[in-house]
Amino acid sequence: MHSGVRGSEPDTCHRCRVGAAAVTVGFVVAAAAIVAPGWIDARNLTVSAGRRRVERDRSVRWMRYGLDLWLFAAGALLFW
Repeated sequence: MHSGVRGSEPDTCHRCRVGAAAVTVGFVVAAAAIVAPGWIDARNLTVSAGRRRVERDRSVRWMRYGLDLWLFAAGALLFW
């Protein structure tokens, strides 16, 4: 509530600056989250390593036993 005393409420310009700073920090953090992994991979990976074929000997255990389907079915029964 406005008390009529000057300086009792934060200045609107101050609020705008705080909001702009928060938006700027958010953009910087988001950009760093995107750029940093790419930069690290570009510095550490070689072309020949990227061309190598990666194969598994067997499928993973949860795929062999159909665990994802069993859990999906259990979830469906719970929420039905």
